[in-house]
Amino acid sequence: MSQMDRVVIIGAGLAGLAAARRLKAAGYDVLVLDKGRRIGGRISTRRADGYLFNHGAQFVTARSTEFSEICLSAEQTGKMALWDIGRKAPCFSGTPDMRGLAEMLGDGLNIIQQCEISDIAVIDAQFQLTDTKAQHYQARHLLVTSPAPQTARLVRPLSDEAASIAEQARYHPCWTVMAGFATPCDGLDQIASLSGGHIASATAERARPGASGLTQSLTLQANEAFSAEWLEAPDTDSIIRMLMAEFGRISELTLPEADYLSAHRWRYAKVEQPVDAQSKRLFDVGAASGYLGIAGDWHPVSADIRPATGQRAEEAFLSGHSLAEALISTR
Repeated sequence: MSQMDRVVIIGAGLAGLAAARRLKAAGYDVLVLDKGRRIGGRISTRRADGYLFNHGAQFVTARSTEFSEICLSAEQTGKMALWDIGRKAPCFSGTPDMRGLAEMLGDGLNIIQQCEISDIAVIDAQFQLTDTKAQHYQARHLLVTSPAPQTARLVRPLSDEAASIAEQARYHPCWTVMAGFATPCDGLDQIASLSGGHIASATAERARPGASGLTQSLTLQANEAFSAEWLEAPDTDSIIRMLMAEFGRISELTLPEADYLSAHRWRYAKVEQPVDAQSKRLFDVGAASGYLGIAGDWHPVSADIRPATGQRAEEAFLSGHSLAEALISTR
């Protein structure tokens, strides 16, 4: 493979994976770098003490041809299934892992996990990236699909224009509580996408398609106001206590003592303000022989005529796919 076709992508969320798949199919040599232990970004699943929690995105919907094909493929391979939770648009859930979608998208890609980039420079007309372990990576083209604040910081030395675009985006945070129960609780398995009070979504993981064999577990996601107010809570015990009490109130269930309790803070959970849809995605960096690109849910692409909000997984996927198409068109 020619050096001219090498692309490094920072971020293995849906935008990064979509860009990587499209570029690999077009014949590029693609390397994806991600600072997490698992791919998928907020399409995330945690397993702990025998319990499973989908503590990121609860489901995905599909309207575009590109993402509908992905969801259909995931359904055919048993990684996802249609899930009726009373929404207008068809919803797809993992069966039971939401992370199964990301794993399918990442299949066959060259991905390095737990790789956090600390510095990017242009050396001999190539992008050179250095991670926190002092490892170096080179490529002609660089695509950054991290959350907007991280993207702005990474690309600032390369392009003020790209950084300024990323700085326009704003996010809502989200506190998520995960509870596992060794003692059965009547009625819990019927809870799916319940909301009220401080809770934006409460789901018993057994309520998902293909999840009947799971141990009994519950995932709670706080609403925007609660998460913003308590974002810097000094400990998670208070967060767990408040959200578990709120769930008991709105569900009217008497929960047994939890065998497992944990909380996770998503700083960049849901896009509050996306960048203008007409903003550039691909930039010519004068010292480099190739291109710098930016994409993500914060720079979303709509699947239809409605404005993109960045709050749907499909819009992140289409953002990465569109960035890849833009790069391909420069050949």
